[in-house]
Amino acid sequence: MHFPPIEACIENVVACEQMGYDFVNFADQLQTTHPKAMWTPDLVSAANVWTDGDQWYDAFQLIAAASQHTQAIRLGVGVVDTQRRNPAVLAQMMVTASHLTQGRCYFTLGTGEHKQFFPYGEERRRPTDKLEEAIRVIRTLWSSGGAPVNRDSEFWPLRDAIFALPPHEGTPPKIYVAGGGARIEEIVGELADGWLVYLHGGVEGSSERFAETVQRIRAIAERHGRDPDELDFIGMPLLIIGRDDDEARSYFASPMIQWNSIIATPSAETWVGWGYDHPLGNDFVFSRDFTVTTHSREEALAACAQVPDDVTERVCVWGSPERVADQLHPYVDSGMTDIVWISYSAYANAESAAYFPELVSEVVVRLGGEPLNVAALERGGTAIG
Repeated sequence: MHFPPIEACIENVVACEQMGYDFVNFADQLQTTHPKAMWTPDLVSAANVWTDGDQWYDAFQLIAAASQHTQAIRLGVGVVDTQRRNPAVLAQMMVTASHLTQGRCYFTLGTGEHKQFFPYGEERRRPTDKLEEAIRVIRTLWSSGGAPVNRDSEFWPLRDAIFALPPHEGTPPKIYVAGGGARIEEIVGELADGWLVYLHGGVEGSSERFAETVQRIRAIAERHGRDPDELDFIGMPLLIIGRDDDEARSYFASPMIQWNSIIATPSAETWVGWGYDHPLGNDFVFSRDFTVTTHSREEALAACAQVPDDVTERVCVWGSPERVADQLHPYVDSGMTDIVWISYSAYANAESAAYFPELVSEVVVRLGGEPLNVAALERGGTAIG
């Protein structure tokens, strides 16, 4: 939870820790991923609770606050772009968080999105180049031992730069990278601690593509003298879960589920490869083209009406706990180490948040993990979305 009231955000993290979740992940956003005109209670059940879908607390401050009320759960921010904040500032923010959390924090970096830049007077230029260079700058500062650093850079040259703040107990926070493509794979294999990707859309609906990417990244890591077994591979299922398949399938008719199916692929080329024209044009790229005011309500709904259920099935992980586990097993078998759950079901049915932990717990058990302590949620009375 990342919207007002702030007290509920903290209670949410405490409840997650009590239930036995390993980590929580806060998104670094100024505006969200859907047209603002769509966020009305008649279209989005969640709007009855989250009244303005563009209300986002600062993620770094959320983990700072949550760190003071938790003891074990890891606290992450992702995805963070590396252009709106100078890498030296990011390096400082991350290390500060490592002290506040006693080493329990991690950060997922990415190339950013047009919606975080253009409306606020920023230019999203050469984002992948800047992502790579930002990580190099951050790593250089973290390893400097407080000595003056001089380093040439096209974007952020360092001239007698001092970074004396040590990470918690000498171990820097983990840096993950989100995205796809050969260049991202090289960055992860050489510079990062792991890779994060949306499922299924981020791998174009293919667990085989995920497995192939994992193997390429591991090979890149070995080429750079790194131990590939130390890398994490994180899947973020776009989850439409119900108590049975029919309940989950009924959510496909929700305009918000349909909208998320429109945007949750790397580009419109994925749709074309599946044999469909993209509702927003076959040259559409979400990270390059979207802001929340780009599409009117009528335009957005017209686009949603063009989404085949087949695309939603390819983009999202859906069904009963048994079906969801069956879809995730191939990812686990091919190297997925962690799962970030995103409940799309709550967009269509906000009341489903009340039994979401129970359903996720069953999925985890079917994947070979330990069940969540759902009774802790019932005692505390806090709703988890």
